[in-house]
Amino acid sequence: MDKTKGKDLHKAVRNRGMVLIAIGTAVMGLAVFFLLHIYQNKNEEIFRTLIEENLTSTHQGQASDIRGIIRETGGLLENLADVYTDTAEGGGSGAYLEAIRELEYLYEVDYYPAEGLQEALKAAGLTEGGREIRNRLEKGETVVSDIFLHGGKEPVYVFSILAPAERDGSFTGVFCAYLNADLLLWTSEKQKYDHADNMLLRRGGELILDGSDYVEGLYNLYDDLEEMKIPEAKVELVRDAMQSDETRLVVLKSPRQGEFYMLTSPLGYNDWMLLSITHSNEVRGYAAPIMKNTVLLVAVLLIFLALLLGSGWCVYARQREKILHSQARYELLAEFSDTVLFIYDCAAKNLVFTPNITSRYQIPKADVIRPFDGNALLTLLHPQDAEILRDMLKNTDQFEQNHAKSITLRFLNREGEYRWMRCQGQLLQDKHGMPLSVVGKLSDVHEMKAKEQELIESSSADALTGALNRRAAQERIEELLTHVRCGFLFMLDVDDFKKINDSRGHTAGDVLLARLVEGIRKEFRQEDITGRIGGDEFVIFMPDTGDAAVACQKAESLLARLPALGEGMSVSIGIAAFPADGDTYQALYEKADAAMYQAKRLGKHRYSLFTEDSAGS
Repeated sequence: MDKTKGKDLHKAVRNRGMVLIAIGTAVMGLAVFFLLHIYQNKNEEIFRTLIEENLTSTHQGQASDIRGIIRETGGLLENLADVYTDTAEGGGSGAYLEAIRELEYLYEVDYYPAEGLQEALKAAGLTEGGREIRNRLEKGETVVSDIFLHGGKEPVYVFSILAPAERDGSFTGVFCAYLNADLLLWTSEKQKYDHADNMLLRRGGELILDGSDYVEGLYNLYDDLEEMKIPEAKVELVRDAMQSDETRLVVLKSPRQGEFYMLTSPLGYNDWMLLSITHSNEVRGYAAPIMKNTVLLVAVLLIFLALLLGSGWCVYARQREKILHSQARYELLAEFSDTVLFIYDCAAKNLVFTPNITSRYQIPKADVIRPFDGNALLTLLHPQDAEILRDMLKNTDQFEQNHAKSITLRFLNREGEYRWMRCQGQLLQDKHGMPLSVVGKLSDVHEMKAKEQELIESSSADALTGALNRRAAQERIEELLTHVRCGFLFMLDVDDFKKINDSRGHTAGDVLLARLVEGIRKEFRQEDITGRIGGDEFVIFMPDTGDAAVACQKAESLLARLPALGEGMSVSIGIAAFPADGDTYQALYEKADAAMYQAKRLGKHRYSLFTEDSAGS
């Protein structure tokens, strides 16, 4: 009887233990399922953020390129029109026109006189609104046409840009440039996003370009959305975005094609809109193997932990935390696999890069960097940028949840040159919101920075001589005056320049001015500022020079060089000292101008240092 009771008790205990294990396993399974569900939702948010960022970056770059090529071409035509205006009978514009025609991206460049404007508008694809367009051109506006078929035996789709030419305040004609239509949606390899499609369309939804294909009149965006069975409420969001003057993102979901993102931006010309589309399913496909491996790994852990439920619970919790963290890091790294990647451990304060950085930059293979230890970053970064990176890694509260933070840094490559890199990082946190690590990527943006600098310099240059224009010269000199100790401002005026123009023609005068600037650049230092402030007037600022003898020697050398630059070349030079003669640009300009007129009164082709006698005479 006692044995029977003992067996029954043992059986009851065993059954109770199995029930507890089963319940514990079920509860754990439900808990793991719930956590995996949260993890998957987190992944979806991260993918959505990355999709939006990549699409936005590509889209904005494309829109900027479109506007840039139109502005650049318009600027070239305006410069050509300026040369036409400034030279006798437009003589100086012919060579400039031929030079512009050599540009690869221009299909054709022509000039049409005012009396042939109707022919010009017809050739430029502007067959409607002729009076309004003429009024715009006469007001000095640049006009951009729609896309049209142009050419003879082998016509191509182009669009045109027209810039007016004037003489003596009167409208005399137009310069017209023709550009291949596919330039509007051309994408460089650096900006290319494999999962995005770019289209050009009108605000009303009519497609103009689909990639490189001209499709105007064949398709309409709203008809396509209707065929895809997009809800009317979502279609209204698309309509609002198409009518907006800002970049707008709309997320749509089709029963057949799944979720996709649409990004629209107005281009500012001819009611044109840029549309970029990407399907999230194409990008999220990368996460499927990762998620599958995660599920398999967790399943194995569950089987093992079911046998050791009591003692293994704490081990499981810690292990699972590590798995979630490792998986999140791996997922981000997989997304950034085409660039240099990095991980910063917030607790250990260690910074580690992927091995591919060693082929380009000054860092030993598999080296761990401690960015907060002395000069650890100076072999990798420009000294001025090291503190910027430290600030990003230290102040993790600056990161927005599920959003990447971006900074631009200069990295030292193996050739000993600094290259601009965009550093994007995203913060990973534990379940308590504490920072674990910063995971991110480095992208080379050196060419983009260089192009931006070239555009800035080209907009500041005088078209004829290549010297800085009046505004740019004044701004550069004013900036230097804030942090240099001393210097000299030279004021140059070509002697009897009007006689040269009258006797030898404006073209000869232009050549003389260009040669003068060449002579100035050869005589002065590279860091000295040279600007053209009037027709035949120039300024030169020589910073960090306090010896008047040096300034006088420069002026004498320049005067000695002038005869070799052209027959009849003669200038009068006035010199003012900073800060003795003035501590502002305007004050120095007035003193140098007074000294220059003193040199003219003394017989021209000489220099004069500013004195009180110069001011009084």
